[in-house]
Amino acid sequence: MATLHTRSLLVGLAALLGAAAAQAGEPPLAAGSHIRSFNLTVLRGGADDRVENVTNTHLAVVDGAPSTFEEGTVQQYVSAITSHTNTADGTTTTEVETGTLHLGTQATLSAAPLPKDGGAQVSLSLSLSQLLSLDNFSAGLGTIQLPHVAENSWQWNAALRPGETTVLYTPKATDGGPMPGASIQSGAVALPTLHDGDRAVILSYERDLTVAAAEPTTAPQ
Repeated sequence: MATLHTRSLLVGLAALLGAAAAQAGEPPLAAGSHIRSFNLTVLRGGADDRVENVTNTHLAVVDGAPSTFEEGTVQQYVSAITSHTNTADGTTTTEVETGTLHLGTQATLSAAPLPKDGGAQVSLSLSLSQLLSLDNFSAGLGTIQLPHVAENSWQWNAALRPGETTVLYTPKATDGGPMPGASIQSGAVALPTLHDGDRAVILSYERDLTVAAAEPTTAPQ
C-alpha cells in the first residue's frame, strides 16, 4: 500500500476526487483517509460482432463508503389518455399522461480490506437498461405507447489486489442471471468474443492510497 503526502495527493487525485467533492458540497479529504481506486468498463457486442464501449469510468471507494455511478438517458412516452366530462356544463377535457424511463448504466462498488495479502473484498452491483422499441397502440381517444426495455442486473463479489483486473462475460441469453466466465488476471486482459447483445464487464483495481498529513515546510532564508 502506498502512502502519499497531501501535496502529492492533490496533484495526482484532485481531478478525480476533489472536483467531485466540491460540486457535491462535501468536505475535502482528511489526513488518514483511505482511497481505493478502480476503473470500470462495460462493453457490448453489436451488429457484425463489433464491440461498443457502453461505459468507461473511474470509481473511488473512500474510507469504505460505497462509490456509485449513473450514466444514461431519460426517455418519456405517452402512457395513457383519459377523458373527463364536467357534469355542470357538459364540457369534456382530455388529459395525456406520460411515463419516464431511466436508461443506461447504474453501478455501486464497495471494497473491504482483506488482512492477509493487502487486497480487498470487492462487491459490484451493476444494472444495464436499454430501450428496444416504443410501440404505438390505438386507445380510442388517441395513441399510447408501450416501451419494450431490456433490463439486466447483476451482483458480483471477488477478492482483488491492486494491479489485478477481472473480466466478467454474460451472453445475451443470460437475461439478468449470474455472469459466467469470471477470471482474475494481471497485465493484459483477454476478452471473450462478443456477439450481438453479449456484454463484458472489466473491473481493474488500480491503486490503494492513504492520505498522510502534510509535511511542514520551511521558507528559504
